[in-house]
Amino acid sequence: MQRPSLFTRDPATLFSALPGPLRERLGIGSCGVRNLLDMAGRGLDAPHNAALGAVYADMLFSALGESPLNGELAGRILNIPELRELIEPDRAALLRSLADAWQRPANLSYFQNLAARRDMAKLRGFLEGRICAEPDNLFWREQALTLAISEGDPDFALAALDSDVLRGLAPVHAAGRWQAFYMAGRHDEGADLAQETEALFGAGFAHARAAESALAGGGRGEGLCRLLASLARSPWRVNELLRASELLDGQDQETAPMRGQVCVLLYTWNKADDLDAALAALARSDLGLARIAALNNGSTDHTARVLAKWQGEFGRDRMSVVELPVNVGAPAARNWLLHAEAKDADWLVYLDDDALVPRDWLGRLGAAVQRLPEAGVWGCRVVDDAQPLLAQSADYHLTPPGAALADAPDLSRIEPHPFKLSNLQIQGLDRGQFNYVRPCASVTGCCHLFRRDRLLEAGDFSLYLSPSQYDDMERDLRMLAKGRLAAYQGHLRVRHRKRTGRSTLVPGQENANALGNRYKMQVLHGAEEIAEATRKDAEAVLADLQARMERVRPALEEQCATDQDS
Repeated sequence: MQRPSLFTRDPATLFSALPGPLRERLGIGSCGVRNLLDMAGRGLDAPHNAALGAVYADMLFSALGESPLNGELAGRILNIPELRELIEPDRAALLRSLADAWQRPANLSYFQNLAARRDMAKLRGFLEGRICAEPDNLFWREQALTLAISEGDPDFALAALDSDVLRGLAPVHAAGRWQAFYMAGRHDEGADLAQETEALFGAGFAHARAAESALAGGGRGEGLCRLLASLARSPWRVNELLRASELLDGQDQETAPMRGQVCVLLYTWNKADDLDAALAALARSDLGLARIAALNNGSTDHTARVLAKWQGEFGRDRMSVVELPVNVGAPAARNWLLHAEAKDADWLVYLDDDALVPRDWLGRLGAAVQRLPEAGVWGCRVVDDAQPLLAQSADYHLTPPGAALADAPDLSRIEPHPFKLSNLQIQGLDRGQFNYVRPCASVTGCCHLFRRDRLLEAGDFSLYLSPSQYDDMERDLRMLAKGRLAAYQGHLRVRHRKRTGRSTLVPGQENANALGNRYKMQVLHGAEEIAEATRKDAEAVLADLQARMERVRPALEEQCATDQDS
Protein backbone atom coordinates (compact mmCIF):
# COMPACT_ATOMS: atom_id res chain seq x y z
CA MET A 1 0.00 0.00 0.00
CA GLN A 2 1.32 3.45 -0.90
CA ARG A 3 1.44 6.01 1.86
CA PRO A 4 -1.44 8.46 1.23
CA SER A 5 -0.22 11.83 0.01
CA LEU A 6 -1.55 15.16 1.16
CA PHE A 7 -3.85 16.76 -1.38
CA THR A 8 -1.76 19.95 -1.59
CA ARG A 9 1.71 21.25 -0.87
CA ASP A 10 0.40 24.79 -0.48
CA PRO A 11 -0.27 25.94 3.12
CA ALA A 12 -2.85 28.51 1.95
CA THR A 13 -4.90 25.88 0.11
CA LEU A 14 -4.76 23.56 3.10
CA PHE A 15 -5.82 26.27 5.54
CA SER A 16 -8.79 27.21 3.40
CA ALA A 17 -9.96 23.56 3.44
CA LEU A 18 -9.83 23.17 7.23
CA PRO A 19 -12.89 23.72 9.44
CA GLY A 20 -12.88 27.23 10.93
CA PRO A 21 -12.25 26.26 14.59
CA LEU A 22 -9.41 23.94 13.59
CA ARG A 23 -7.91 26.62 11.34
CA GLU A 24 -7.86 29.02 14.30
CA ARG A 25 -6.33 26.40 16.58
CA LEU A 26 -3.65 25.47 14.05
CA GLY A 27 -2.87 29.15 13.56
CA ILE A 28 -1.62 29.23 17.17
CA GLY A 29 0.99 26.58 16.43
CA SER A 30 1.71 23.13 15.07
CA CYS A 31 3.93 21.74 17.84
CA GLY A 32 3.37 20.14 21.24
CA VAL A 33 2.11 16.63 21.87
CA ARG A 34 -1.15 17.63 23.54
CA ASN A 35 -1.83 20.35 20.98
CA LEU A 36 -1.29 18.01 18.04
CA LEU A 37 -3.44 15.28 19.58
CA ASP A 38 -6.23 17.75 20.27
CA MET A 39 -6.20 19.15 16.73
CA ALA A 40 -6.07 15.73 15.07
CA GLY A 41 -8.88 14.51 17.31
CA ARG A 42 -11.06 17.51 16.49
CA GLY A 43 -10.38 17.03 12.80
CA LEU A 44 -11.18 13.32 12.80
CA ASP A 45 -14.39 13.92 14.76
CA ALA A 46 -15.62 16.44 12.19
CA PRO A 47 -16.81 15.40 8.72
CA HIS A 48 -13.79 15.26 6.42
CA ASN A 49 -12.54 13.71 3.22
CA ALA A 50 -9.71 11.23 2.83
CA ALA A 51 -7.25 13.98 1.91
CA LEU A 52 -7.81 15.78 5.22
CA GLY A 53 -7.66 12.41 6.97
CA ALA A 54 -4.07 12.12 5.73
CA VAL A 55 -3.35 15.56 7.25
CA TYR A 56 -4.72 14.50 10.64
CA ALA A 57 -2.76 11.24 10.47
CA ASP A 58 0.40 13.25 9.78
CA MET A 59 -0.34 15.36 12.87
CA LEU A 60 -0.71 12.24 15.01
CA PHE A 61 2.58 10.76 13.81
CA SER A 62 4.28 14.08 14.51
CA ALA A 63 2.83 14.06 18.03
CA LEU A 64 4.29 10.60 18.53
CA GLY A 65 7.61 11.85 17.17
CA GLU A 66 7.74 14.49 19.91
CA SER A 67 7.26 11.73 22.51
CA PRO A 68 8.77 8.78 20.61
CA LEU A 69 8.78 6.18 23.40
CA ASN A 70 5.08 6.63 24.16
CA GLY A 71 3.77 3.14 23.40
CA GLU A 72 0.35 4.01 24.77
CA LEU A 73 -0.03 6.70 22.09
CA ALA A 74 1.23 4.30 19.42
CA GLY A 75 -1.51 1.85 20.35
CA ARG A 76 -4.17 4.57 20.26
CA ILE A 77 -3.11 5.69 16.77
CA LEU A 78 -3.19 2.10 15.55
CA ASN A 79 -6.74 1.65 16.83
CA ILE A 80 -8.35 4.77 15.32
CA PRO A 81 -10.90 3.40 12.82
CA GLU A 82 -10.66 6.38 10.46
CA LEU A 83 -6.92 5.78 10.00
CA ARG A 84 -6.85 2.03 9.36
CA GLU A 85 -6.87 2.47 5.60
CA LEU A 86 -4.29 5.27 5.77
CA ILE A 87 -1.51 3.48 7.66
CA GLU A 88 0.56 1.19 5.48
CA PRO A 89 1.62 -2.22 6.84
CA ASP A 90 5.25 -1.41 7.63
CA ARG A 91 4.24 1.62 9.65
CA ALA A 92 1.50 -0.32 11.41
CA ALA A 93 4.00 -3.02 12.36
CA LEU A 94 6.28 -0.41 13.96
CA LEU A 95 3.35 1.03 15.91
CA ARG A 96 2.35 -2.44 17.12
CA SER A 97 5.87 -3.31 18.24
CA LEU A 98 6.21 -0.02 20.10
CA ALA A 99 2.84 -0.47 21.79
CA ASP A 100 3.65 -4.06 22.79
CA ALA A 101 6.99 -3.02 24.34
CA TRP A 102 5.33 -0.39 26.55
CA GLN A 103 3.52 -1.68 29.63
CA ARG A 104 2.14 0.60 32.35
CA PRO A 105 2.86 -0.91 35.81
CA ALA A 106 -0.13 -1.57 38.03
CA ASN A 107 1.20 0.47 40.97
CA LEU A 108 2.89 3.81 40.32
CA SER A 109 2.29 5.46 43.69
CA TYR A 110 5.94 5.52 44.81
CA PHE A 111 7.14 6.83 41.45
CA GLN A 112 4.43 9.52 41.44
CA ASN A 113 5.31 10.53 45.00
CA LEU A 114 8.98 10.98 44.08
CA ALA A 115 7.99 13.05 41.05
CA ALA A 116 5.65 15.22 43.12
CA ARG A 117 8.39 15.85 45.70
CA ARG A 118 10.90 16.63 42.92
CA ASP A 119 13.48 14.47 44.65
CA MET A 120 15.54 14.20 41.48
CA ALA A 121 18.37 12.07 42.87
CA LYS A 122 15.98 9.46 44.24
CA LEU A 123 13.81 9.64 41.15
CA ARG A 124 16.76 9.00 38.88
CA GLY A 125 17.97 6.13 41.05
CA PHE A 126 14.50 4.60 41.11
CA LEU A 127 14.20 4.77 37.32
CA GLU A 128 17.64 3.24 36.84
CA GLY A 129 16.56 0.41 39.12
CA ARG A 130 13.31 -0.19 37.25
CA ILE A 131 15.10 -0.17 33.88
CA CYS A 132 17.55 -2.74 35.22
CA ALA A 133 14.69 -4.90 36.54
CA GLU A 134 12.50 -4.51 33.42
CA PRO A 135 14.92 -3.73 30.57
CA ASP A 136 12.37 -4.48 27.84
CA ASN A 137 9.55 -2.31 29.24
CA LEU A 138 9.75 1.02 27.41
CA PHE A 139 7.47 2.66 29.98
CA TRP A 140 10.39 3.17 32.36
CA ARG A 141 12.72 4.29 29.60
CA GLU A 142 10.14 6.88 28.54
CA GLN A 143 10.01 8.28 32.09
CA ALA A 144 13.81 8.38 32.23
CA LEU A 145 13.99 10.25 28.93
CA THR A 146 11.43 12.76 30.20
CA LEU A 147 13.49 13.31 33.37
CA ALA A 148 16.69 13.68 31.34
CA ILE A 149 15.09 16.38 29.19
CA SER A 150 13.75 18.20 32.25
CA GLU A 151 17.20 18.20 33.87
CA GLY A 152 19.16 18.83 30.66
CA ASP A 153 21.16 15.61 30.96
CA PRO A 154 21.91 14.14 27.51
CA ASP A 155 24.09 11.36 28.97
CA PHE A 156 21.20 10.08 31.09
CA ALA A 157 18.96 10.30 28.01
CA LEU A 158 21.37 8.19 25.95
CA ALA A 159 21.63 5.68 28.77
CA ALA A 160 17.83 5.39 28.86
CA LEU A 161 17.85 4.76 25.10
CA ASP A 162 20.50 2.04 25.29
CA SER A 163 18.13 -0.85 24.59
CA ASP A 164 18.03 -3.78 22.18
CA VAL A 165 14.27 -3.33 21.94
CA LEU A 166 14.71 0.27 20.80
CA ARG A 167 17.48 -0.60 18.38
CA GLY A 168 14.97 -2.94 16.77
CA LEU A 169 12.66 0.06 16.35
CA ALA A 170 15.09 2.15 14.33
CA PRO A 171 12.94 5.29 13.74
CA VAL A 172 11.91 5.39 17.42
CA HIS A 173 15.50 4.97 18.55
CA ALA A 174 16.63 7.71 16.15
CA ALA A 175 13.93 10.15 17.35
CA GLY A 176 14.91 9.62 20.99
CA ARG A 177 18.63 9.92 20.26
CA TRP A 178 17.96 13.09 18.25
CA GLN A 179 16.58 14.70 21.41
CA ALA A 180 19.67 13.68 23.37
CA PHE A 181 22.02 14.93 20.65
CA TYR A 182 20.16 18.24 20.43
CA MET A 183 20.58 18.73 24.19
CA ALA A 184 24.28 17.88 23.88
CA GLY A 185 24.83 20.29 20.99
CA ARG A 186 25.80 17.44 18.64
CA HIS A 187 23.91 18.99 15.75
CA ASP A 188 25.78 17.46 12.81
CA GLU A 189 25.04 13.98 14.17
CA GLY A 190 21.47 15.05 14.93
CA ALA A 191 20.89 16.04 11.31
CA ASP A 192 21.93 12.56 10.21
CA LEU A 193 19.66 10.95 12.80
CA ALA A 194 16.70 13.06 11.68
CA GLN A 195 16.56 11.27 8.33
CA GLU A 196 16.27 7.91 10.10
CA THR A 197 12.97 8.97 11.69
CA GLU A 198 11.05 9.26 8.40
CA ALA A 199 9.89 5.63 8.16
CA LEU A 200 7.55 6.06 11.13
CA PHE A 201 7.04 9.76 11.75
CA GLY A 202 6.94 11.00 8.16
CA ALA A 203 9.05 13.08 5.81
CA GLY A 204 7.72 16.40 7.11
CA PHE A 205 8.79 15.48 10.63
CA ALA A 206 12.23 14.26 9.50
CA HIS A 207 12.96 17.44 7.53
CA ALA A 208 11.77 19.62 10.42
CA ARG A 209 14.18 17.88 12.80
CA ALA A 210 17.00 18.20 10.28
CA ALA A 211 16.21 21.91 9.94
CA GLU A 212 16.32 22.39 13.70
CA SER A 213 19.71 20.69 13.91
CA ALA A 214 21.09 22.76 11.02
CA LEU A 215 19.85 26.06 12.43
CA ALA A 216 21.11 25.28 15.94
CA GLY A 217 24.51 24.53 14.41
CA GLY A 218 24.61 27.85 12.54
CA GLY A 219 23.60 26.52 9.11
CA ARG A 220 20.98 29.08 8.12
CA GLY A 221 20.95 28.15 4.42
CA GLU A 222 20.64 24.42 5.04
CA GLY A 223 18.09 25.08 7.77
CA LEU A 224 15.92 27.14 5.46
CA CYS A 225 16.04 24.46 2.74
CA ARG A 226 15.01 21.83 5.25
CA LEU A 227 12.16 24.00 6.58
CA LEU A 228 10.83 24.41 3.06
CA ALA A 229 11.18 20.67 2.44
CA SER A 230 9.20 20.02 5.62
CA LEU A 231 6.46 22.44 4.51
CA ALA A 232 6.31 20.85 1.07
CA ARG A 233 5.49 17.51 2.67
CA SER A 234 3.45 18.75 5.64
CA PRO A 235 1.96 22.15 4.73
CA TRP A 236 0.10 22.33 8.05
CA ARG A 237 3.39 23.01 9.90
CA VAL A 238 2.79 26.57 11.06
CA ASN A 239 5.94 26.87 13.15
CA GLU A 240 8.09 25.87 10.20
CA LEU A 241 6.26 28.44 8.06
CA LEU A 242 6.92 31.16 10.65
CA ARG A 243 10.61 30.33 10.86
CA ALA A 244 11.06 30.05 7.09
CA SER A 245 9.52 33.46 6.47
CA GLU A 246 11.79 35.05 9.10
CA LEU A 247 14.89 33.47 7.57
CA LEU A 248 13.96 34.51 4.02
CA ASP A 249 13.97 38.19 5.04
CA GLY A 250 16.81 38.00 7.59
CA GLN A 251 14.41 39.07 10.31
CA ASP A 252 15.95 36.59 12.74
CA GLN A 253 19.06 38.81 12.85
CA GLU A 254 17.42 42.23 13.16
CA THR A 255 18.07 44.72 15.95
CA ALA A 256 17.07 48.39 16.10
CA PRO A 257 17.73 51.24 18.55
CA MET A 258 15.01 52.45 20.86
CA ARG A 259 13.94 56.02 20.03
CA GLY A 260 13.40 58.00 23.22
CA GLN A 261 14.19 57.63 26.91
CA VAL A 262 14.05 54.04 28.24
CA CYS A 263 13.61 53.19 31.91
CA VAL A 264 14.14 49.62 33.17
CA LEU A 265 11.95 48.89 36.21
CA LEU A 266 12.61 46.13 38.74
CA TYR A 267 10.87 45.30 41.99
CA THR A 268 12.21 42.68 44.38
CA TRP A 269 11.56 40.88 47.62
CA ASN A 270 14.11 38.65 49.42
CA LYS A 271 15.91 37.43 46.29
CA ALA A 272 19.22 39.18 46.75
CA ASP A 273 21.40 36.68 44.89
CA ASP A 274 19.01 36.45 41.95
CA LEU A 275 18.77 40.24 41.84
CA ASP A 276 22.57 40.53 41.85
CA ALA A 277 22.75 38.21 38.82
CA ALA A 278 19.96 40.09 37.01
CA LEU A 279 21.67 43.46 37.51
CA ALA A 280 25.01 41.99 36.43
CA ALA A 281 23.40 40.81 33.17
CA LEU A 282 21.92 44.28 32.68
CA ALA A 283 25.33 45.86 33.20
CA ARG A 284 26.86 43.58 30.52
CA SER A 285 24.13 44.45 28.00
CA ASP A 286 23.91 47.26 25.49
CA LEU A 287 21.85 49.62 27.63
CA GLY A 288 22.67 52.82 25.78
CA LEU A 289 21.29 55.73 27.80
CA ALA A 290 18.60 53.68 29.54
CA ARG A 291 17.97 54.38 33.21
CA ILE A 292 17.20 51.81 35.91
CA ALA A 293 14.76 52.13 38.81
CA ALA A 294 14.59 49.41 41.47
CA LEU A 295 12.06 49.02 44.26
CA ASN A 296 12.99 47.00 47.35
CA ASN A 297 9.66 45.56 48.48
CA GLY A 298 10.44 45.28 52.19
CA SER A 299 13.19 42.65 51.85
CA THR A 300 14.72 41.23 55.01
CA ASP A 301 17.77 39.62 53.37
CA HIS A 302 20.83 41.45 51.93
CA THR A 303 18.90 42.96 49.01
CA ALA A 304 19.64 46.51 50.20
CA ARG A 305 23.40 45.86 49.98
CA VAL A 306 23.06 44.43 46.48
CA LEU A 307 21.11 47.50 45.34
CA ALA A 308 23.61 49.86 46.92
CA LYS A 309 26.48 48.07 45.17
CA TRP A 310 24.88 48.30 41.74
CA GLN A 311 23.76 51.88 42.25
CA GLY A 312 27.42 52.63 42.80
CA GLU A 313 28.34 50.77 39.62
CA PHE A 314 25.71 52.42 37.41
CA GLY A 315 25.83 55.81 39.15
CA ARG A 316 23.03 57.59 40.96
CA ASP A 317 22.17 59.49 37.80
CA ARG A 318 21.48 56.18 36.01
CA MET A 319 19.95 54.10 38.79
CA SER A 320 17.44 55.08 41.46
CA VAL A 321 16.47 52.90 44.43
CA VAL A 322 13.21 52.94 46.39
CA GLU A 323 13.19 51.29 49.82
CA LEU A 324 9.78 50.27 51.20
CA PRO A 325 9.30 48.99 54.77
CA VAL A 326 6.82 46.26 53.74
CA ASN A 327 6.03 44.12 50.71
CA VAL A 328 3.19 45.89 48.89
CA GLY A 329 2.88 43.15 46.24
CA ALA A 330 3.68 43.05 42.54
CA PRO A 331 0.81 45.18 41.13
CA ALA A 332 1.36 48.00 43.61
CA ALA A 333 5.11 47.88 43.03
CA ARG A 334 4.60 48.09 39.25
CA ASN A 335 2.25 51.04 39.65
CA TRP A 336 4.60 52.84 42.08
CA LEU A 337 7.49 52.54 39.65
CA LEU A 338 5.31 53.74 36.76
CA HIS A 339 4.02 56.87 38.51
CA ALA A 340 6.88 57.81 40.84
CA GLU A 341 10.09 56.68 39.13
CA ALA A 342 9.44 56.81 35.38
CA LYS A 343 7.49 60.03 34.81
CA ASP A 344 9.86 61.30 32.13
CA ALA A 345 10.43 58.02 30.28
CA ASP A 346 9.04 57.32 26.82
CA TRP A 347 9.54 53.56 27.14
CA LEU A 348 9.22 51.35 30.21
CA VAL A 349 10.62 47.83 30.59
CA TYR A 350 9.44 45.76 33.54
CA LEU A 351 12.09 43.15 34.29
CA ASP A 352 11.86 40.38 36.88
CA ASP A 353 14.52 40.38 39.56
CA ASP A 354 15.65 36.89 38.49
CA ALA A 355 15.65 37.46 34.70
CA LEU A 356 18.96 37.37 32.84
CA VAL A 357 18.95 39.41 29.63
CA PRO A 358 21.41 38.87 26.73
CA ARG A 359 23.65 41.66 25.45
CA ASP A 360 21.39 42.71 22.55
CA TRP A 361 18.07 42.53 24.37
CA LEU A 362 17.06 46.19 23.92
CA GLY A 363 17.97 46.06 20.24
CA ARG A 364 15.82 42.96 19.81
CA LEU A 365 12.88 44.72 21.44
CA GLY A 366 13.56 47.72 19.21
CA ALA A 367 13.30 45.47 16.15
CA ALA A 368 9.95 44.16 17.39
CA VAL A 369 8.71 47.73 17.82
CA GLN A 370 9.65 48.44 14.21
CA ARG A 371 7.90 45.27 13.01
CA LEU A 372 4.71 45.78 15.04
CA PRO A 373 4.57 49.48 15.94
CA GLU A 374 0.88 49.54 16.94
CA ALA A 375 1.18 46.95 19.70
CA GLY A 376 0.31 47.75 23.28
CA VAL A 377 3.16 45.74 24.79
CA TRP A 378 6.21 43.91 23.45
CA GLY A 379 7.48 40.73 25.10
CA CYS A 380 9.99 37.94 24.62
CA ARG A 381 10.71 34.23 24.91
CA VAL A 382 11.67 33.10 28.42
CA VAL A 383 13.60 29.92 29.09
CA ASP A 384 14.67 28.01 32.16
CA ASP A 385 18.11 29.20 33.30
CA ALA A 386 19.07 25.74 34.59
CA GLN A 387 17.85 23.99 31.40
CA PRO A 388 17.66 26.62 28.62
CA LEU A 389 16.09 24.13 26.20
CA LEU A 390 12.91 24.28 28.26
CA ALA A 391 10.81 27.31 27.35
CA GLN A 392 8.70 28.86 30.07
CA SER A 393 6.92 31.56 28.05
CA ALA A 394 6.39 32.34 24.38
CA ASP A 395 3.52 34.02 22.53
CA TYR A 396 0.27 33.52 24.39
CA HIS A 397 -2.98 33.18 22.47
CA LEU A 398 -6.55 32.82 23.65
CA THR A 399 -7.55 29.31 22.66
CA PRO A 400 -11.01 28.99 21.11
CA PRO A 401 -13.38 27.48 23.71
CA GLY A 402 -14.85 24.06 23.05
CA ALA A 403 -18.32 25.44 23.74
CA ALA A 404 -19.88 28.88 23.96
CA LEU A 405 -19.07 30.78 27.13
CA ALA A 406 -21.95 31.43 29.48
CA ASP A 407 -23.18 35.02 29.73
CA ALA A 408 -22.84 35.03 33.51
CA PRO A 409 -19.82 33.57 35.33
CA ASP A 410 -20.36 30.37 37.29
CA LEU A 411 -19.00 31.44 40.67
CA SER A 412 -19.16 27.88 41.99
CA ARG A 413 -16.32 26.85 39.62
CA ILE A 414 -12.61 27.54 39.95
CA GLU A 415 -12.84 28.85 36.36
CA PRO A 416 -15.94 31.11 36.29
CA HIS A 417 -15.31 31.94 32.62
CA PRO A 418 -13.12 29.04 31.47
CA PHE A 419 -10.98 30.81 28.87
CA LYS A 420 -7.43 29.56 28.45
CA LEU A 421 -4.14 30.74 27.06
CA SER A 422 -2.03 28.55 24.81
CA ASN A 423 0.85 26.68 26.45
CA LEU A 424 2.63 25.05 23.52
CA GLN A 425 6.00 26.16 24.86
CA ILE A 426 5.88 23.78 27.84
CA GLN A 427 4.96 20.69 25.78
CA GLY A 428 8.48 19.73 24.72
CA LEU A 429 12.03 20.86 24.05
CA ASP A 430 12.56 24.40 22.83
CA ARG A 431 14.10 23.53 19.46
CA GLY A 432 13.79 27.06 18.04
CA GLN A 433 10.17 26.53 16.98
CA PHE A 434 9.18 29.79 18.73
CA ASN A 435 11.84 31.94 17.03
CA TYR A 436 9.62 34.47 15.26
CA VAL A 437 7.92 37.84 15.73
CA ARG A 438 4.14 38.11 15.54
CA PRO A 439 1.06 39.57 17.25
CA CYS A 440 -0.58 37.71 20.13
CA ALA A 441 -2.97 38.16 23.03
CA SER A 442 -0.42 38.35 25.84
CA VAL A 443 3.29 38.15 26.60
CA THR A 444 5.12 37.25 29.77
CA GLY A 445 5.59 39.84 32.48
CA CYS A 446 9.11 38.54 33.11
CA CYS A 447 10.46 41.06 30.58
CA HIS A 448 8.03 43.28 28.70
CA LEU A 449 8.26 46.72 27.10
CA PHE A 450 5.63 49.47 27.05
CA ARG A 451 5.22 52.86 25.51
CA ARG A 452 4.32 54.89 28.58
CA ASP A 453 1.27 56.52 27.01
CA ARG A 454 -0.14 53.16 25.88
CA LEU A 455 0.43 51.62 29.28
CA LEU A 456 -1.64 54.41 30.79
CA GLU A 457 -4.39 53.86 28.18
CA ALA A 458 -5.35 50.51 29.72
CA GLY A 459 -4.90 51.66 33.32
CA ASP A 460 -2.75 50.52 36.23
CA PHE A 461 -1.99 46.93 37.12
CA SER A 462 -4.91 45.58 39.14
CA LEU A 463 -4.54 45.65 42.92
CA TYR A 464 -7.25 42.97 43.06
CA LEU A 465 -4.53 40.53 42.03
CA SER A 466 -2.12 41.25 44.87
CA PRO A 467 0.34 40.13 46.02
CA SER A 468 1.23 38.56 42.64
CA GLN A 469 0.22 36.24 39.75
CA TYR A 470 -1.76 37.13 36.63
CA ASP A 471 -1.64 40.92 37.05
CA ASP A 472 0.37 41.26 33.81
CA MET A 473 -1.97 38.95 31.88
CA GLU A 474 -5.08 40.69 33.19
CA ARG A 475 -3.68 44.06 32.07
CA ASP A 476 -3.03 42.60 28.61
CA LEU A 477 -6.67 41.52 28.41
CA ARG A 478 -7.79 45.07 29.18
CA MET A 479 -5.39 46.33 26.53
CA LEU A 480 -6.81 43.85 24.02
CA ALA A 481 -10.33 45.05 24.80
CA LYS A 482 -9.18 48.54 23.77
CA GLY A 483 -8.00 47.19 20.42
CA ARG A 484 -4.27 46.77 21.01
CA LEU A 485 -2.65 43.35 20.70
CA ALA A 486 0.62 42.29 22.26
CA ALA A 487 3.76 41.72 20.18
CA TYR A 488 6.00 38.70 20.71
CA GLN A 489 9.73 38.85 19.95
CA GLY A 490 10.86 35.22 19.91
CA HIS A 491 14.42 36.06 18.82
CA LEU A 492 14.96 37.60 22.26
CA ARG A 493 15.66 34.78 24.70
CA VAL A 494 15.71 35.74 28.39
CA ARG A 495 16.89 33.20 30.94
CA HIS A 496 14.79 32.89 34.09
CA ARG A 497 16.35 31.60 37.30
CA LYS A 498 13.00 30.55 38.74
CA ARG A 499 11.97 27.12 37.48
CA THR A 500 8.40 27.22 36.20
CA GLY A 501 6.19 25.48 33.64
CA ARG A 502 6.88 21.76 33.20
CA SER A 503 10.13 21.94 35.16
CA THR A 504 8.70 22.54 38.63
CA LEU A 505 5.73 22.21 40.93
CA VAL A 506 4.62 25.49 42.49
CA PRO A 507 4.67 25.41 46.33
CA GLY A 508 1.29 25.05 47.92
CA GLN A 509 0.82 28.60 49.27
CA GLU A 510 1.93 30.27 46.03
CA ASN A 511 -0.17 27.84 44.01
CA ALA A 512 -3.23 28.68 46.10
CA ASN A 513 -2.65 32.40 45.48
CA ALA A 514 -2.25 31.76 41.75
CA LEU A 515 -5.51 29.79 41.63
CA GLY A 516 -7.28 32.54 43.55
CA ASN A 517 -5.99 35.24 41.25
CA ARG A 518 -6.91 33.24 38.15
CA TYR A 519 -10.43 33.00 39.57
CA LYS A 520 -10.55 36.76 40.19
CA MET A 521 -9.12 37.52 36.73
CA GLN A 522 -11.85 35.47 35.05
CA VAL A 523 -14.58 37.20 37.06
CA LEU A 524 -13.18 40.61 36.03
CA HIS A 525 -13.71 39.85 32.33
CA GLY A 526 -17.12 38.84 30.99
CA ALA A 527 -18.00 36.28 28.35
CA GLU A 528 -18.65 38.84 25.62
CA GLU A 529 -15.32 40.56 26.23
CA ILE A 530 -13.46 37.24 26.23
CA ALA A 531 -15.13 36.14 23.00
CA GLU A 532 -14.27 39.46 21.32
CA ALA A 533 -10.67 39.28 22.52
CA THR A 534 -10.38 35.72 21.20
CA ARG A 535 -11.73 36.85 17.83
CA LYS A 536 -9.26 39.75 17.59
CA ASP A 537 -6.35 37.49 18.47
CA ALA A 538 -7.39 34.83 15.94
CA GLU A 539 -7.91 37.39 13.18
CA ALA A 540 -4.46 38.91 13.77
CA VAL A 541 -2.80 35.49 13.80
CA LEU A 542 -4.46 34.35 10.57
CA ALA A 543 -3.76 37.65 8.81
CA ASP A 544 -0.10 37.36 9.79
CA LEU A 545 0.01 33.76 8.53
CA GLN A 546 -1.60 34.65 5.22
CA ALA A 547 1.05 37.33 4.61
CA ARG A 548 3.78 34.83 5.43
CA MET A 549 2.27 32.22 3.11
CA GLU A 550 2.50 34.69 0.25
CA ARG A 551 6.09 35.54 1.18
CA VAL A 552 7.13 31.89 1.33
CA ARG A 553 5.15 30.74 -1.73
CA PRO A 554 7.87 31.34 -4.41
CA ALA A 555 10.55 29.60 -2.36
CA LEU A 556 8.18 26.73 -1.56
CA GLU A 557 7.24 26.31 -5.24
CA GLU A 558 10.94 26.17 -6.09
CA GLN A 559 11.44 23.54 -3.38
CA CYS A 560 8.55 21.46 -4.73
CA ALA A 561 10.02 21.64 -8.24
CA THR A 562 13.38 20.49 -6.89
CA ASP A 563 11.68 17.58 -5.14
CA GLN A 564 9.99 16.51 -8.38
CA ASP A 565 13.26 16.70 -10.34
CA SER A 566 15.01 14.53 -7.77
